[in-house]
Amino acid sequence: MLSMKGQNLVTIKVASKTTARPLINKSVSLGISDFLSGGFTNQVHTDSNGEVHFDIEPCNGAVYVGEQEIYMGRIAGRILLYV
Repeated sequence: MLSMKGQNLVTIKVASKTTARPLINKSVSLGISDFLSGGFTNQVHTDSNGEVHFDIEPCNGAVYVGEQEIYMGRIAGRILLYV
């Protein structure tokens, strides 16, 4: 799922609202809602930095942590989410 060239790499970092520390082993998936490329990604678990990486082109959609939608909007570059 990682892009070797990093051209379309989207990084989602998940951190605690109360401590701002990275949340490890949290399940993250994306719901893509662009006109021609809708659907869901596989769930990926956060690493020791609280990060997951997706090799996708910038798009519109939602980020899910577990079953909960945490973010809705443009998915591109690096996104930091507090849960």
